[in-house]
Formats: sequence, structure tokens, C-alpha cells
Amino acid sequence: MEYTKDGYATRFTTTVFQPCERWEFDMENGNMKGHWTGVFYRHGDKTTVVFSEDVSAKKLFLKPFVGGYLKKQQLQYFEDLKAALGC
Repeated sequence: MEYTKDGYATRFTTTVFQPCERWEFDMENGNMKGHWTGVFYRHGDKTTVVFSEDVSAKKLFLKPFVGGYLKKQQLQYFEDLKAALGC
């Protein structure tokens, strides 16, 4: 479970975990449900990462906002990952 600062919960369930190669999980909260995949490719001392998701809004009025929200979340994850790696 992950909680926002306001206490809003999102459940994450890892479905595939291959260290330094692939991470997949299902996610669900009151507003959305879906699947996320991150694939990591090594190129010498560099890494390319590809994020993808298949997510749907549970509430009709939220559909236009899901894509932007996920893009923001993925950018934050990538920045956190770079910081943890000292990049």
C-alpha cells in the first residue's frame, strides 16, 4: 500500500520482478485500476528504461486526467531512481 500525504491509499501488487531487468505490478485505488511495466536495458555503463502502463479510470469524469497523472508519477519515479543511484 502507498499513501499520499492526505492518506489516500493505492494498492500495488508486484506481478513480475527480475532485478535490474523488469518490474511489473498491478495498481488500484478508488479512482483507477491497471498494470504498469518497467523494462531496463543495459548499454555498457548506461541504462535505458521503458515505462508503460495500461490503466483505466473508474470514474468517467477522471478519464481525461489519467494519462497526465501517470506521466507525472512516472517522471517522479524516474527522478527518485536517479537520485537513489547517485546519477
